[in-house]
Amino acid sequence: MFQLKRAIISLSLMLAFMIVLEIVRMGLANDSKYGINIVDTLPLIVSASEDLNYSSLDYLILYDNNETNSIYAKTNYEELFKFYKINVEIKDTREYIGDYRNYKGVFIAFADWALINNIPSLINYVEQGGNVAFIFTPLFEGTYNTLSSPLGIIETGDPLPREGIITQGDFLICGNDVRFEYPSILNYAYQIQLNDNCEVLLRSFDNTPLLWKTNKGNGMVVVCNNDLTKSKHSRGLVTGIIALFEKDFLYPVANSWVTFLTAFPTSSNSTNNAYIRKLYALDTNSFIRNMWWPDMLRLSRKYNIYYTSVFVQNYTANVEPPFYQEGLTKNDLIGVGSDILRSKGEIGFNGYNFRPLGLEGDFKLEGWFVPWVKYENMVLATKEVVSFTKEAFPNYILRTYAPPAGQLSPDGRRAVIEGCPTVKVISGLYESNWGNQLVQDFKKEQDGTISFPRVANGFIPETGIQWDLSNSAEAFGIVSHDIDMIEILFPDGEDYKWNIISKMLTDLIEKLRTSYKFIEPQTASNAAQRVERLSQLKITQKKDDKGIYYKCFDFTANTNFILRTQKAIKTTVGCSTTKINNNSYLVTAQTPDFSILWS
Repeated sequence: MFQLKRAIISLSLMLAFMIVLEIVRMGLANDSKYGINIVDTLPLIVSASEDLNYSSLDYLILYDNNETNSIYAKTNYEELFKFYKINVEIKDTREYIGDYRNYKGVFIAFADWALINNIPSLINYVEQGGNVAFIFTPLFEGTYNTLSSPLGIIETGDPLPREGIITQGDFLICGNDVRFEYPSILNYAYQIQLNDNCEVLLRSFDNTPLLWKTNKGNGMVVVCNNDLTKSKHSRGLVTGIIALFEKDFLYPVANSWVTFLTAFPTSSNSTNNAYIRKLYALDTNSFIRNMWWPDMLRLSRKYNIYYTSVFVQNYTANVEPPFYQEGLTKNDLIGVGSDILRSKGEIGFNGYNFRPLGLEGDFKLEGWFVPWVKYENMVLATKEVVSFTKEAFPNYILRTYAPPAGQLSPDGRRAVIEGCPTVKVISGLYESNWGNQLVQDFKKEQDGTISFPRVANGFIPETGIQWDLSNSAEAFGIVSHDIDMIEILFPDGEDYKWNIISKMLTDLIEKLRTSYKFIEPQTASNAAQRVERLSQLKITQKKDDKGIYYKCFDFTANTNFILRTQKAIKTTVGCSTTKINNNSYLVTAQTPDFSILWS
């Protein structure tokens, strides 16, 4: 009799729980904001009237077409200058005659300074008010000796790996004396002694100058004593250099902080993870439900961040139909998905399983990768993800797709869009040294989707993650941070228990939030929409002693910019400003013609 009563009570509780889940699901599903995934409504696109007195900025990039790193740096800079709407000419130094007069700034994107044509002309260009940045660690040879004195160098020692990076002054928005862990293997620099006319902008932990500026005549020279600026992960440095050259530099930003949770939510049936059981004496589901997820929700509330969760429906190797609903359950998605939606986040997807979408021969991988048999199967698997999501949230619109392992073939891309036509955001990787991965910039693509890459993954300081995320914040006003459940559920030894990981993650977000309080929390969909605005935008400008004046084309109201200036602002027309620090402002433009006047 007692057992019968207990069974009835258990059944009643289970039924009540299912009813509550269904009420939550239906409540969210019918909520126009959280249950449907409506993105912000864009204002009308408008343009200013043209004026020949307004112009774009003009820069020159010199590179060495015979050197791989130089070609890479050239491509990196070209994409950044396009984002800023800066006119840039790109020339192979071996073919360039050395006429620098028509440019606001020149970037020397190679290490062998002997390849610079007409060095006297370059020095004269600087003395007459031009600006030059040497962005590679130079080769120590004859031309180096010729240029070292004009560049402020007194003595040069051996190149050695240097630990860490420290900011100096207000060169970067994050401010003075900010310390960044950075892998020394990527940070080789000469031991340098500089003259008193040089201002060091970055130094290593052992005080080796990594970046400095010096004035010569009416112009300026910036010198990099490392190869940091060739990388996309150091684009914020390039932004800082342009700001030095321009004096009053306004550039468009997306002003978006996005935190991805990759491969989440997980299946409640995942109970046999030996790592988790050993570290916490819990099954996987209990660890996530009782320890990890409550901490992550507290973190989002404390630092005002929204999660974009991208789930994997199952971890089978199935690449042929039928595609069953297995692995993640409807209740798994409802339970965690409801938390995400209530906290203003977004649900996206990695895929039906964790097999990158590609046919035989698309990816050069071994072992776990199973190629899809035909294109139609990839479409069907994607449609199954859409159907599964609709069962949990009937009115929800999936907009964000993050390829598993960061890999997506051209056919796979078409299959995702055909299988889920509402997908507007594809989130690959910002940078990768591993082949076959989808490496992206922040921009609108020809197929109409928006590329919104995940800039950095994880939480370990020594990987340089703070540096990577800070540079995207400086350059684009974007923090795009990925937290992968694989790293949480399969940590690299007991040194990475959740209490340790949690502290690392909290410290990272605390440092970033301290430096970039102005960046707004966004879902991937809304952030990508801001990127789309900037992709279509065109800018011209005019400056005089009283202020700076801008005319925008293909403009939408409330577009954001960052202004870097040493001047005090008296008033604005057609825009508003929010002070970030002593020399940086967030500018929100309401009209395509706007201006900022000095005190």
